[in-house]
Amino acid sequence: MSINRPVAGVVAVAVVLVLLGVWGFGGQESAAPLGCIAVRDSFLVATVTRGEVDAVNSVPVPAPQGWNNKVTELIPEGTSVSPGDVLARFDTDQQSQRVEEERSAFEQAQAELENQRASNAKTLAQKEAALQRMELALERAALQGEAMKFESESRRRQQELERRRAELDLEEARKDLAAQREIGKASEAEKEARLRKAKIDLERAEDALASLTVTAPDSGLVVHQKIWASGERRKIRVGDQVWNGQSIMELPDLSAFRVDTWVNEVDVHQLEKDQDVEVTIEALENRRLAGKVTRIAPLARQEGEKKLKVFDVEV
Repeated sequence: MSINRPVAGVVAVAVVLVLLGVWGFGGQESAAPLGCIAVRDSFLVATVTRGEVDAVNSVPVPAPQGWNNKVTELIPEGTSVSPGDVLARFDTDQQSQRVEEERSAFEQAQAELENQRASNAKTLAQKEAALQRMELALERAALQGEAMKFESESRRRQQELERRRAELDLEEARKDLAAQREIGKASEAEKEARLRKAKIDLERAEDALASLTVTAPDSGLVVHQKIWASGERRKIRVGDQVWNGQSIMELPDLSAFRVDTWVNEVDVHQLEKDQDVEVTIEALENRRLAGKVTRIAPLARQEGEKKLKVFDVEV
């Protein structure tokens, strides 16, 4: 019985399940010979079905980060690829705009930090100049005090008050300078933190943009994955939208294959585990491979519109 089912990957397989049966003919000889001799011998009983072939081991290729990424380019199924080859591209319009926005924010943060540093340097220079003036004023007051030794008491007291005022002004200038240094450090630290965050945001946006070009992580043969689109489950196509991390294709290991097929309830009794199977891969010029039955479903299920009772078989 030929069963038309979807074929995984790029190959269609015809699975021939070969069962050896022994049939015997014997008994008493007929009174009227028929002109032939019955003998006991063995012959083959073959059950033919179709199924899906898949690699036992394969490397999945997920969709990039983000939601509703639209496929704009897709490598043809069955293409042999090497690590780094481009497998798919996704729409970059929205992500490119985000990169530009993050780059603008980064450049603005850079400018703000530079302006803050320049402003701090200017203010600090002004505070240092004020401190130097206060130091000179104190020295001048001290010299004038020395010259007032022979002046009247009231003149000497007036000069002493000016010296004390100069000392207080100098102390205030020192405190003001120290405070300005702390304020400058804090303001620069804030701008530097904003710049670091802007840089991280820009790098993430650039990485997300780069991830919209999906490359092969390993060598292999490209097999498109099935997705839900337009109310049906089918293989991915250009124009489809996929979810974050959804598998879009696989790179199977071609050293070992698994075939998923089924047989109807009439033929299932002819099968048993470890039974020899001949697999014909139609897409590869009917190449034939040897295999064994590894699993027969214990319960039947319904298949197709006619709701045939079938048993799943794995080779």
